[in-house]
This record gives sequence, structure tokens and C-alpha cells, in this order.
Amino acid sequence: MPNRNPRGVSIPDFNPRNIQTQGPLIFGGTPGSGDGAAQVASAFSRMSERLGRAADEAATREGRDAGAAAGLDPEFRRQEGNGAFERAYNAAGSAVYLQNLEVEVSGRVAEIGEQTRGDPEAMTAAFDGLRNELLQSQAMQDPAMRAAFEPMFARQRLGYQRQAFRDEIAAQSDAAAATADRWAQTRADAIVRLARTAGLDDVADAALTGEVDTLASQLVAYGPREGFEFRGEVYDADPDRAAAYSLQDIERILSRVESSAEEARVAGAYDRLPNDLAARDTFRQRFLGDWDDGQYAFIDEAGRARLNNAMNGDLSRRQTAAESARRDAVRALERALDRATDVTDAGLRPGDQVFETLAREALRLGDEELAQEALESGGIADAAEWAWQQNPVELRTEVDAARARLDAEGEASSFEARRLQAVETVLSRMETGLR
Repeated sequence: MPNRNPRGVSIPDFNPRNIQTQGPLIFGGTPGSGDGAAQVASAFSRMSERLGRAADEAATREGRDAGAAAGLDPEFRRQEGNGAFERAYNAAGSAVYLQNLEVEVSGRVAEIGEQTRGDPEAMTAAFDGLRNELLQSQAMQDPAMRAAFEPMFARQRLGYQRQAFRDEIAAQSDAAAATADRWAQTRADAIVRLARTAGLDDVADAALTGEVDTLASQLVAYGPREGFEFRGEVYDADPDRAAAYSLQDIERILSRVESSAEEARVAGAYDRLPNDLAARDTFRQRFLGDWDDGQYAFIDEAGRARLNNAMNGDLSRRQTAAESARRDAVRALERALDRATDVTDAGLRPGDQVFETLAREALRLGDEELAQEALESGGIADAAEWAWQQNPVELRTEVDAARARLDAEGEASSFEARRLQAVETVLSRMETGLR
């Protein structure tokens, strides 16, 4: 096809020397033969070819320059035709246009990626909208331009979309893990409460075992999707498992629950003991011995220490409270004894068995001194009661003799002195009444 744009191509002046450079023209042959004509035709053919190449090169240069400039226009259009100019124009223009378009697409794709991060659906919709917008341009109506644009745009959006989907999957996994953690903690707390309150009989054992087995099966549902073996059970691959927990996570959770439940059973049994310090301390010591003998499969050394410390702490608190209560009771008993003693010292009797009762209570509280004091006060009350039944004259003789004896000995006990004083008080009242 002839060049449509031969601008800038100059045909050199005819000069035989130019032709001779390709070889001498030989007009040999006999007159009338065709040899000379053929040689002339060949020479002109070579000259035309050379001139055509020069014209094509010039057209290519001009098309390349024009295309590069036109490619900067957002409304760039490729030219029709297959001449040297058109081919160079289209190639250069397309390259420049697509380079500029790729820069624009890169920026806008990055902006969309940042704005829609964490929402793959919104990101996909925004990218599709941008693609449709760009395809409306005049340049994209050309199939060749469109064919070059599509893979470039796909490359630009691919990284952002993949990251968005990875982020969404990670967020879903995190949410599933958080849900699983809350659920597992709730179930674990319920099992520990059951262990602490259900008792130690076979019914409680069966209930607790069933709860732990149920927890294990539910944890497996949150486990890996691929097949695995866990505690002797083989589980096939299951795409519906949540994959929130690894096998190590499941084992860790179950071990913690089993340990906590066994600790709770021991603690609950201790709590249900009567309020008897000796019985509680005996339980504590028996637990330590059983643990040393390996009778607690799920309680480790740290659990043993926790339970022992808890029981020791409880014993200490109970001991302190009991001692405080005992002291309060002793003080109340002392006040009651003082009131009864005041009555006795006045030569009266406060009532039957008052001092015996006070003495027994003092012994129960562990205060032997107070018990002895109560018994002595009871003896003084008995002496006063005896004195009221005597003849005043005879009693005077008895009292004077007793006083003389005590004064002579000089080491009378407090009890003896108080008893004699009570009798003397009774005698004084009797003598006053006779007057």
C-alpha cells in the first residue's frame, strides 16, 4: 500500500553515478535483444526500493513523534491504516497513553484500597466502578487499547483485594476465637461450680464427667478443619469446624478445666465440713497425704499449694474468730460471776447451781482460773447459806475461833478469808436483827 504521508521525503536528482554505485550498466548484447532493457529495469527497481525504505523511515520517525505527543491527551485515539506512519503513531501513542493511565490507576486504586480497607465487598464495587469509568474513555473504544488496559488494571487491584480478603478472614477468625473463648470460659465456670457444690458421691462423679466430655466435644467443633487425633479419638477433616482453636489450645483448655474442677471438689468438701477446727485441719492433712500418694490426677504441685494455702488461711481466720468469740464469752462470764459474787459477799445466795453453771462454762471456754474462781464463789455462797441456819450465839463462838485461827496462821488463802468474811456478814445481820 503506498504511503499516505510522504511528507519530508525528498527524491534525489537523477545521476547516473548514483546508479553506477550498484554496479556498471552494461548495455551489451546484440541489437534487438532484451538484455539491456532488463538490466535497466532492475536498476530502476532497486532505486525505487531504496527510495521507499527512506520514505518509510521518515514516516516512522514522524509517526513516532506525533504519537508520543498525542498519547498525552486523555482523549487519545489510534489512527486507522497500516502505513509506517500509522504503525509508529499508534505504537508510541498507545505506550505513552497507557503509561500515564497506569500512573493514574495506581493512585486511584491505592485511594480506594485505603478507603475500603476491611470491607472486601465495598472494595470490589469501587474497583468495578473505576474500571467502568475508565472504559468509557475514547481510547478504550479501541479493542487493542482495551486489551492492554484490562490486565494492567487487574494487576493494580489484585494486591489490595487479596489483602482485604485476608484481613476479613483474619477478622472472622478473631471473632470466632473471641466467641469461642467466651463460651469456653462460661462452660468452664459452670463445671467448676458443679464440682464445688455437687458433692463426692457417684452421682456427682457421673454428672461432672458428662459435663467435661460435652465440653471436649464442643471444643473439637471449634478445632482445626483438617483431620486429627485427640485423646484417642480420630476426627475426619470437616470444613464446617470453626478453626478457632488448635489441638494445643483444646488440650490446654481441657487440662485447665479438669484441674480447676478437681481443686473445686476438694475445696467444696472442705467448705461443707462442720465448724470444727480440728476436723478441718485433719481434712487438710489427709488431702496432702493423698496428693503425695498420687490420688489426684489433675491437681499439679501449684494446685496443691493453692489448696493448702487456702485451707491454712481459712483455719487461721477461723482460729482468730474463735479466739475473739471465746474472749468475748469469757468477759461476759466474768461479769456474771462478779454479779453473783457481790450477792454472795452480801451474805445472800444468788440462786441454785449458779456458780456450778458458771464454772462449767468457764471450763468449756478453756479458762480454768475463772472456773476455779466460780467454784470458790459457790463455796462461799454455801458457807453463807449454812450460817443463816445457825444459832447466832453459837455462830459467834465459831466465827471468833475461826478468826483467831486465821490471824494466828497469818497465811490464809483468799478463799478462806472471803468465806469467813461472808459468814461474819451473815452473823452481823443476825445480831443486828436480835437487837
